[in-house]
Amino acid sequence: MAKKLLSLENCTNQLVKCMNIREDENFAIVGDNSTASIMTALEASAKALGANTQFYNVSDESRYGPRPFTDIPREIADVIEAAAVTFFAVEKIATDEVDELPTFRKKVSPLAKKNGRYGFLPGLNEKVLRTAFSVDYDNVRDFTKRAGERFKKLKSAVVSTEKGTYAEIEFDNTDERFHWMVSTGEIKEPGDYANTIPAYLTTHPAGISGTWIVDAIYQPLTTQHKYKTDPKALLAELEKHPVTLRIEDVNGISRITDVQCANPEILAFARKKIFETDENSNRIGEFAVGTNTEIEGLSGVNILDECVGGIARIGHGSGYSATGGNYYKSNIHADALVKGATLMDLGNEEILLLNEKFNLR
Repeated sequence: MAKKLLSLENCTNQLVKCMNIREDENFAIVGDNSTASIMTALEASAKALGANTQFYNVSDESRYGPRPFTDIPREIADVIEAAAVTFFAVEKIATDEVDELPTFRKKVSPLAKKNGRYGFLPGLNEKVLRTAFSVDYDNVRDFTKRAGERFKKLKSAVVSTEKGTYAEIEFDNTDERFHWMVSTGEIKEPGDYANTIPAYLTTHPAGISGTWIVDAIYQPLTTQHKYKTDPKALLAELEKHPVTLRIEDVNGISRITDVQCANPEILAFARKKIFETDENSNRIGEFAVGTNTEIEGLSGVNILDECVGGIARIGHGSGYSATGGNYYKSNIHADALVKGATLMDLGNEEILLLNEKFNLR
């Protein structure tokens, strides 16, 4: 029997709680037509607490011009920089000529974090939000923190799947470049930022090598129209034709050196993203594990599925500043999710994940 989902209003009330919205705070909500119903409900939830809140819809061409944007609109930049809290969720738009990730979306983050807190959910829709928050949030948060304490102790691990993934990963939580971040979706203090869907553990790996067989989601594909309109079709396609990434140490840097896929269209697309975006687009910038064990199954939507308990992912391209992984630059950050992961601590051969299920002592 499918779990009953909370109402949109109850979910935006929880989202306001995660962002610690307070009375009289300036709260900027930036969205577009794809997220307008959610943003309107979020605006109402924040105003009910007495926050000074406004929703800015960047789909208004008369005000902001046509998309994809080649730069962040000046009004939006000014509003975000002045806000105590910013929440940002717009449709991911990328054409052959313009990808809004470097031209627009990446420019929001430093402005929002300069003086305030920043929550973001790229690719958000109402079903995703309601699924994400129709859980016992306190239980998810507490479990994520407990899992985080264990994963921070990892020095090296092997991740494997029945599909053939086998990757050895090195960690170093003492190095400022490779910190673990425990993301519960909460942002409490100025400078805090998070994907506000709970929850996951993420780091920039000190090193990784092996084979990573992407049979759940390859995030850049989610911008394609056929997968935007039918996210489950992406799950079905990658189940049938997974993307195989070969990862090797190249002069001390973990890089993807080869890509294979039986779907020629996906193969060409992935190779272009990985090898032709920039000099660091094939560099591994993230390893992460979802910790929301109360979400059932996959949706085909990256921001939700990356949080599902036991789902493992790597990201190629840029890393995240919260993990220290922003010490180099790339115009892409692309998640690659695998199902059914088993993770073994090579230090003591303890299995922390077994076929996607946590095994914490």
